[in-house]
Amino acid sequence: MFINNTKSQTWTTYTTANGLAGNSVTAIAFDAQGSKWFVNNFCDGGWFMSDTSNYISKFDGTTWTHYTTNDLFCNWIYTIAIDAQGNKWIGTEIAGVLKFDGTTWTTYTTANGLVNNNVRAIAIDAQGNKWFGTIGGISKFDGTTWTTYYNSFGWEQNYIYDMAIDNQGNIWLWTHGGVVKLSDVSTEITTINENHLNLYPNPVQNILNINLSGKTGELQVFDISGKCLLQEQITENENSVDVSCLENGIYFVRVMHDKQIFTGKIVKY
Repeated sequence: MFINNTKSQTWTTYTTANGLAGNSVTAIAFDAQGSKWFVNNFCDGGWFMSDTSNYISKFDGTTWTHYTTNDLFCNWIYTIAIDAQGNKWIGTEIAGVLKFDGTTWTTYTTANGLVNNNVRAIAIDAQGNKWFGTIGGISKFDGTTWTTYYNSFGWEQNYIYDMAIDNQGNIWLWTHGGVVKLSDVSTEITTINENHLNLYPNPVQNILNINLSGKTGELQVFDISGKCLLQEQITENENSVDVSCLENGIYFVRVMHDKQIFTGKIVKY
């Protein structure tokens, strides 16, 4: 990691030799006290999937402090943001969002209302709402309620790499399909509990049937890392999908219909 003093053009390097937990830093945030927070995906020079864990490092200008939790073990960390109360919000690859208040770690996943557990970007608006950019859409959390936003133009523009909020409150998104601006909350959708999606047979070997009671929609199948492997249109007459191409394992199924998301889980054998 390098620090550049633009007035004197002095570069200062901080590594594990100085106290940084790992030399691979993927995100940085500053708190109100001026401390710097660094996300580390390597520890002691090891690959993040080794027997070492990932850390969040804080540097107050003198002392380095390292924090970790079980949800960071063997889990890629993408981003960090700090709210006005000093809570650290951390986006991970498979564990959803972690909140750290300095003492307690809290995990938020799809079970709580997050649209996808692979969180690539986090932004906080002027009202204190937390916005999470995932590989399957956007979630807003006001501290109590989760709201999901999904772009009807397809999965490419719902695969979020980064996001920022301008002074007018517009959400700017770097997506797999270009840059997208979200300024109309009419794109809001409601997330339906996963047991509302009837999938059979389950476990499934070849053909998976989807019962949406005559509804139509866009079906997507994700692996446990959040990668979209299949995408098809479901109609009244075409309400099945061939999953024989998938390897054996657990997959998540999502169907979009009229601003609603239906989700479910299948086992492929």
